[in-house]
Amino acid sequence: MYPEAIAEYQKAQASLGETPAILMAIGYANAKAGDRAAARKALEELRAQSKRSTFPRFILLRSIRGLEIRMQVCCGLRKRIGSIPST
Repeated sequence: MYPEAIAEYQKAQASLGETPAILMAIGYANAKAGDRAAARKALEELRAQSKRSTFPRFILLRSIRGLEIRMQVCCGLRKRIGSIPST
């Protein structure tokens, strides 16, 4: 499910560019898929955009914070699930 979503977001990114919404979606999908490095890359690009963009910074910063929280939740759940002994 997530690989297909990531592929679609990447197609959108290729045609529309690295908009904050697309970066947020790519980062979230990668975090849910367990690809922390790709999620972090999207997060770093959002941070870089917040410094150089005319796009309202509030929206960018809100997107960055939302992605950080989602990454923490996804990674935390994966660790907890992995520590549950199988019966």
